[in-house]
Amino acid sequence: MAYFIHTENSRCYSHEWESLLSYIKTKWPQDCAAHLGDLEHHIEAKALYVFTMSRHLIDGAEILSRNRGWQPVFVEASMLLFPMIELVGQARLGREQGQGRPLGSGIDWLTDPLEFPSGMSDENMKGSDKRVSTLGNYMTTLREGPKVKELFHMRNYFLHGLKNQRDPNFDIGAVQTSMNYELPYAIVEQSKVGLATYWKQLKTTDDSIGRNWVTRLAEADIYPFGIMGSPIYEKGLVDSNIVYWLTP
Repeated sequence: MAYFIHTENSRCYSHEWESLLSYIKTKWPQDCAAHLGDLEHHIEAKALYVFTMSRHLIDGAEILSRNRGWQPVFVEASMLLFPMIELVGQARLGREQGQGRPLGSGIDWLTDPLEFPSGMSDENMKGSDKRVSTLGNYMTTLREGPKVKELFHMRNYFLHGLKNQRDPNFDIGAVQTSMNYELPYAIVEQSKVGLATYWKQLKTTDDSIGRNWVTRLAEADIYPFGIMGSPIYEKGLVDSNIVYWLTP
């Protein structure tokens, strides 16, 4: 039985996603492939890839915190989690042009995983004082949650070399309060909620909701990341137990 009621061909790298689907069905050990169920269309493989990559980045952040807690690993965990936010944002956004940016879409997803992306551009995010209150639910020292513009500048700061940016109006000191040690933990916990919600959205039978999410995923410019020499991941990273992880 297929996971999705609605199936569409990926508008980007359709051949690569079809190759991943075929690889799982024909090359994986039977006991591993069985955990994924009966995949029928490559859009399902594309979805499970997005979830698997997100899971690895989330797991990586949690592993860093396991022995010493979250306080000493803010930098390392943040550098894992912001790419995850953008990946999910891109999957939910679909075509990038005219519909905002993947980071804005990812922040929207953290804010409310039930809603479609609002279309936040870089300029929208730079000046937005809106609080991501869902993250505040997991924090004791910043209960109102960080501002959108703070997450935007933090992402650029961490992924552009841990230095100041070219924007003359940007001051890293202005987002210092949101560089709170609890933030990575809050992102991890809210992302788990959001990923489970997104999985349900993709599987819904409601044409006005489910088809729209699948169409956006089909449009998303995402390429499967394979690991050469791996007996399972050569065509793309999909964990055999990812569906169980999404539906605990």
